[in-house]
Amino acid sequence: MNKSELQETIGNNLYQARLNAHMTQEQLAEKAGISTSFYTNVELGHKGMGVYNLYRIINVLRVSADGILYGSDCDAHILNILAILKYQPDSFLTSVENMIRFMLAEKERQEKEHREEVLQ
Repeated sequence: MNKSELQETIGNNLYQARLNAHMTQEQLAEKAGISTSFYTNVELGHKGMGVYNLYRIINVLRVSADGILYGSDCDAHILNILAILKYQPDSFLTSVENMIRFMLAEKERQEKEHREEVLQ
């Protein structure tokens, strides 16, 4: 991947992460301490950025650098979840863990029910 392609990939991934965070370019730029025009050019793939600006942006978006550099694969999603949960209190993390366990058990129950329907 050349520099231009990387800038485009980063821009597309930032765009998607910003939409997922329900933020405008202006809101993100303000919270990250950068100009809106600079951020817009990064998101459009017209400009690159230094590590410090990337760091500030991913902290605002609460995503991983891997997710921005490589896009959405399973590992990037897990890293994004870790970034979101990083500074949450233990009581909150326990609740999230319980919800995940419940959702996985429900998914398994539905899959089992579907398999049984198919076999009948």
